[in-house]
Amino acid sequence: MQSALMSDIFTFAIDFENIQAGFSYDQPTTYIGRVKIHADGPTTTGGNRPGALNLGFRVRDKISGDVIFEDRAFLLASTLTPDHWTGFTINIPALERTVHDAQLMLDFVREAEFWFHERGSEVVVAELHAPRVEVPAPAPAPLPAPGAVLAPALSDPAPLYESPQLRHSRARAPATAVEQNARYVFDISDLMQFWRDNVRPTGIQRVQIEVLRSIIEREIEPELAEAPFTTIFFDGASHSWKSLPNERLLQQIKTSYTASITKEIWLIDLDEALLSARNYTPMAGDAIINLGSSWWIPDYLHKVQRLRLEYGIRYIPFIHDAIPLVTPEFCDAGLVDEFRLWFRGAVSIADHIIVNSSSSGNDVDRCARELTGDCSAISIARLNAAFPQPETMLRTGIIERLNLDIERYVLCVGTLEARKNHALLFQIWSDLARMLPRERVPKLVLVGKEGWMFDLARAVFSRDPALKELVLKLNNLSDQELADLYRGALFTVYPSFYEGWGLPVTEAVSYGKLTVASNNSSVPEAASRGDILIDPHDQSSWRDTILRLVSDDAFLTQSTRISRERADVRRWADVANDILEAARTSVRAVAEQNTTMIQDGTIYDFRIVTARKNYDCSALPFRSGAGWHHLEEWGAWSAPGVTELKFRVATTADRYLYLVVKGGMEPLNVTLTVDRKTRMSREIASDNRVIFRADIGTSPRNEHVIRMIVHNPVNLALKTGGADNRQIGVGFLNMVCVPHADISSRLNFLEAMQMHFV
Repeated sequence: MQSALMSDIFTFAIDFENIQAGFSYDQPTTYIGRVKIHADGPTTTGGNRPGALNLGFRVRDKISGDVIFEDRAFLLASTLTPDHWTGFTINIPALERTVHDAQLMLDFVREAEFWFHERGSEVVVAELHAPRVEVPAPAPAPLPAPGAVLAPALSDPAPLYESPQLRHSRARAPATAVEQNARYVFDISDLMQFWRDNVRPTGIQRVQIEVLRSIIEREIEPELAEAPFTTIFFDGASHSWKSLPNERLLQQIKTSYTASITKEIWLIDLDEALLSARNYTPMAGDAIINLGSSWWIPDYLHKVQRLRLEYGIRYIPFIHDAIPLVTPEFCDAGLVDEFRLWFRGAVSIADHIIVNSSSSGNDVDRCARELTGDCSAISIARLNAAFPQPETMLRTGIIERLNLDIERYVLCVGTLEARKNHALLFQIWSDLARMLPRERVPKLVLVGKEGWMFDLARAVFSRDPALKELVLKLNNLSDQELADLYRGALFTVYPSFYEGWGLPVTEAVSYGKLTVASNNSSVPEAASRGDILIDPHDQSSWRDTILRLVSDDAFLTQSTRISRERADVRRWADVANDILEAARTSVRAVAEQNTTMIQDGTIYDFRIVTARKNYDCSALPFRSGAGWHHLEEWGAWSAPGVTELKFRVATTADRYLYLVVKGGMEPLNVTLTVDRKTRMSREIASDNRVIFRADIGTSPRNEHVIRMIVHNPVNLALKTGGADNRQIGVGFLNMVCVPHADISSRLNFLEAMQMHFV
């Protein structure tokens, strides 16, 4: 459908691509179109500051004449060039009442303090007709029960992911306009930080590298390789997102695997790579996929949230595990607090989540619902992939240099920390030294650096002098050297108490080695179906099994053969395919920016996510629009224009929203509006703390919008001599939403704000 429409602001043309599809009042509906303006020059659109130009739409019930929903259309460009088509989408949520016949009105609009202020002539673009027969949506596939250990075969019911075979057999649905414009954007911020201190990748960094290498070298499925992709990282020096050319990243990856490179030469090479980086220009529809662990990067989620809110990108984190939340006894207390804060924020703003195992999926889903009350859709990209073999099959000589004998040592790879349960291995090798002749006891070779809480294992090791001859600890090996150690090992052991995946177990499988491993968490998914799995707390079973393997050659041979026959190892390109498919599905499935659920009675904090906070719930997911400055240790300043909070509640019960703010360096005049219905104005003295109480009633979909305007923001450049050029309004400290009838929560909040407990 194409038509030329006249507006008081512009003359423009509209072309809808799927308007004939109709709409569903009880499910979200998306329309795809394009717009062309006839104006004198390029026009900037977007944003929610007063005076900003947007493409707006309204849906009106033809029977009653009521306007039942209005919003901004989603433009795929921030600048409209005269006589050039620009794509857009219209996202209509599920409506609270049955509407079969409606009208869709579209026009350019001007933003003001109170939503849309100036409109062109209201033009009926299209008639919408919903089907008269309601068809219930299929129920989503549930996650496995918490604690379940699954490695589903293709025939398992309701899988959380589609295997490559099943995906190949499924006809691909036509791509939408948003999907056609989407880019896969891989955030490697933590990899770039890691490379500053380390040359050779380990763990999560190795996963990132192998996935990206497969994509850059186009080993992935052709249909997924059609979409453009790039890699980005946040550059702390310039306070901006940078894009690294794919070929330069591939060169850096290959260099990191070079055994002979020194740290000094590596850093020079890394600096040269950074010089090739260019500014990242976000595009609507971009899917930012974070393959690494970002919880330790200061203010990371704020940086991502700005991209989501200002450019409409999708954020898809790969959460490798929730170990600090599931097994906090194995982590430093500060790490647990910091990770919990990051996890809350990450799952709250995530449009989709990728995990590496069913076990991790259970953990992430359960923890997200406990901490936020909700969880985004989860996809699984299992890491059962073989790391690339060295370029040459010639041995590095490491076995001879260490005075080891081939197939006369047992290998254990992993960080030396309490969670990995090395104390069990030390106790078993002490027992073997007493039970067998010394020449029959294989050496135990540990590969990994020391981590948290290794004191208990170290104490067990120091008590038995025999262990000093039987145990060899290694660190900082090249991939070629580690590969030789795998090839020469008798078998491998992995008695970890808990894992998100367990890469060393899969590595052993890829080298054809039997592994004796734990039977908990994700380890059975990482192991061969023929490996020996034992409860990590059952010391006697571990000792008896290892004793039999080192003393009964026939049993070892048979067990190794079964492990190899039942191994399930694939290419890293297959892992990359699963990740890209999850991102592609997310772009298609998410019809609108999700509004985060607020938990009644929970106090939310506006401080930086990685700062020590009074309350362990971040208000970051509720921030909307561009009217915010970055989070700081104490809270966040509002920026000029409209500062907006957006959230949804669980029920239609009347509530109070308490919003705690503080004044700036000068007295400020502010206006607070609630759902475009209630307005409050007052003056806030400098450095004075004020608690606004807003009455929250019912609204469509139980969504609420709080807007604040500061009429006389402070220019910090005048106060700091140009050191800080921001213009700031009020400082946001805390917020809480409480039902009228919940007197206890109201008192708890007021008590928390007024009193300091020791």
